Amino acid sequence: GFDLFSDAIAAECAFYTMRNSTVRQPFGWYLDDRSEDDSRHIANSGWSEWTAAMCGETAVKDLYQRIKRFAEETPDRWALTDFYNAASGRRLGFEGRAQMGGFAASIVLNRYPNGLPRNAQADVRVVV
Repeated sequence: GFDLFSDAIAAECAFYTMRNSTVRQPFGWYLDDRSEDDSRHIANSGWSEWTAAMCGETAVKDLYQRIKRFAEETPDRWALTDFYNAASGRRLGFEGRAQMGGFAASIVLNRYPNGLPRNAQADVRVVV
């Protein structure tokens, strides 16, 4: 690759994974730094999963432990949503959306760490 975003990815990963990061909340990771000041404390699991996949196995494990807690403890008992409050576990909206591809991000990135070869694009079928 061209390594066009290597520095940006490294900075984002450092931000999300530092020991005292305020981004990591009991039920997920904040969508971005605005979520800290927004009373909804927005988490988007799909976006977080892509971020964690780029940051490595430790980040993936950290995030999935939080998403698992959200799925088990959310007071709303709604189908797994990708738009919720990372601090309280309350659903904000969105559910059953087909775009939940972030759940497979770590699988795809592990299989193709340098990106998809041209002839492999039809081979990306993930069964979870």
